Amino acid sequence: MKTKTYKFPSKEFKKIVMEHLIFLIAVVCFCVFLFEEKVWTGVLLMIILVFGPSLWLFVDYYLENRNTTFIYDFKNITIIKNDKRKDYLYGDIEKSIYHLTHSKKGFYGGEELLFSDFGYWEVEFKNGDRYFLTNFIHDIHKRKKGKNTKIKYRVFPYISRKDTVFPLEKKSLYQKYEEKSNFELQEILDRPHLYKEEALRIAKLLLEEREKI
Repeated sequence: MKTKTYKFPSKEFKKIVMEHLIFLIAVVCFCVFLFEEKVWTGVLLMIILVFGPSLWLFVDYYLENRNTTFIYDFKNITIIKNDKRKDYLYGDIEKSIYHLTHSKKGFYGGEELLFSDFGYWEVEFKNGDRYFLTNFIHDIHKRKKGKNTKIKYRVFPYISRKDTVFPLEKKSLYQKYEEKSNFELQEILDRPHLYKEEALRIAKLLLEEREKI
């Protein structure tokens, strides 16, 4: 499969910006007609009411992915964030969730909201690394979803680390690694740059315990 590189700005980002500019022009024209002398007060009020949610998402997504690039071919995934590169296999994915707005599922009578096109891919790897890849760097609504990817529809798709993160507790991580062979555990220790300190500690502990048997 052809390898694709995703980075800011994506086609979806450009589409969203264009839609908001067109809508902003329409709002200004409406305010000129409605408020007359206090037109700029009206424009400011309309921007806060109408564009407020979108402006929040613009800032949220931009800060998260302005220095992020990922390369993906459904076999290998490379993520470069703040000039730090990490390589993974597709099989290293532990959790994959697409966060989309409810309107994409036909809610609100199927009507599109101004921020309906916002969305992001939450991907977590077996070593505990987690990324939020927004549609500012890839076209989430067009790109084929990977195997076992779930979709979470939300009213407002801001980047949520609290609601969808499942912390790897020591016990659960220990039990998970207990199922791995000695070879797999040694592979983890041989690639320390890809794993967190806790994962390396448990892999080493399990190998030591098995050697004593």
